[in-house]
Amino acid sequence: MVRDIAIVNYNTPELTTMAIRSVRKHTPGCRFTVFDNSDKYPFEGMDGVRVIDNTKGQVIDFNALLAKYPNKRDTANNHGSAKHIASVDYLFDVLPDGFLLMDSDVLVRWDISPLFDEHVAWCGTIEHTPPYPFMYKRIFPYLLWINVPMLRSNGIRFWHEGMVYKLSYTGNRYYDTAGSLLKDCTDARLPFKEVNIFDYIVHYGGASCRKLDPRDVRDWMFRHATLWDTKKYLVVIPYLPSAAQGRELEYAIAGWRKHFKEDYTIVVVGENLPAIDAEDVVCLESKRVDATPGQWRQHVDYVKCFRAVRDAFPEYEGFIFVADDCYAVNDFDIADVKFLKMLAPELDFNPESTNGWRRDKAKTKAALIAAGLPTRNFTTHLPYWFDWDKIETLWDRYDMDHQSYVIEDLYYNTYCADRKPFQLNADTDNLKCGVYDKSNETLERLRQAPSQKIWITNSPDGWCADLEVLLQIHYKH
Repeated sequence: MVRDIAIVNYNTPELTTMAIRSVRKHTPGCRFTVFDNSDKYPFEGMDGVRVIDNTKGQVIDFNALLAKYPNKRDTANNHGSAKHIASVDYLFDVLPDGFLLMDSDVLVRWDISPLFDEHVAWCGTIEHTPPYPFMYKRIFPYLLWINVPMLRSNGIRFWHEGMVYKLSYTGNRYYDTAGSLLKDCTDARLPFKEVNIFDYIVHYGGASCRKLDPRDVRDWMFRHATLWDTKKYLVVIPYLPSAAQGRELEYAIAGWRKHFKEDYTIVVVGENLPAIDAEDVVCLESKRVDATPGQWRQHVDYVKCFRAVRDAFPEYEGFIFVADDCYAVNDFDIADVKFLKMLAPELDFNPESTNGWRRDKAKTKAALIAAGLPTRNFTTHLPYWFDWDKIETLWDRYDMDHQSYVIEDLYYNTYCADRKPFQLNADTDNLKCGVYDKSNETLERLRQAPSQKIWITNSPDGWCADLEVLLQIHYKH
């Protein structure tokens, strides 16, 4: 059975492209036809996709169509439903063996092959409770198998004269898109298969053509990028603007753009974030946690920030956590991020220290000893890879919404207990140049870093003019 998919596009070319990519990822071998009714942002095409260009009314003249109905009632979108119905009805002749109708603002979660069924007239989900009392029940048109041969043999089309939304039917109740199809198939007692299409898809929202804020569309696509992109990585940068000393965040982002050899989305998360208008960056507001006596605020806030990212990007299996003061100066890929590396073979910190971060290191060591785990120091200040399921287990186990621990030490000592990590060495490794003071020795290492290291990192004590000039020159900022 040939699996044809039809999409009616109206000014949503990016969404249509990602919809097709999501199907290709989860259900390879489908054929695509796009009927393009755009008047502002046409679909520019994709390899292997047939485009029916109706952007100037070449196929269906909607002005002439609407003029046939002098008693029509106004709609919020200039009879968009009627135009959609007419377009799908035209596709009955283009795809006579049947097709899966798919909205342009839908992304597929997994294999949709079960919806193609030549033994039923339609397969989809009935909208049993319409949003308005003046509407009849219908089949959701977001993902709907239409058996054209069976319907034709029973005299059924998608356009049913006299039953088109606020156009050819002007009674007190209306048939929206796929409303007449449900009634006609029910009256003819044709077999159907009702499934929950929302198990198969995520949906941007009805009338997406009217929600043309590019940033909103882009953010939605990025949040669901794993549905359409097999190699997309989530890079999470918690950010506290009040703690910044300069343009650290700008340089950190520039490093990912210039040197990370994978597809990615950067998520900057925190409170009172700066405006960043970029296709590869999403800013996610997360109100900072209140300070709690005895807890290091930053570590508790990390968990809150990560949970916000998890809620916003549910399809990702994991993420890269990196500080805003970590700058790539040479190329790297995901293997370099996941390469297991530690700072030292032992955590050695005073639990009575006046420094909250050092107290948390000691507290984390005590928790690891109690669990019978190694106590290696994984705080490398480099990008870390975390699996969501694993890190969420630790949050719950150690009540990290309220108790502050060093998550990288807990994570890698727990899940890599039997592994032998590589130990960083400032003199010999090719990974990190740490700028944690302004000594002559440190500044000399800094000058050599672009030819020897992948990353440069700094502490507040290490931020200096020499470092900023080097980054400005490297990124041409």
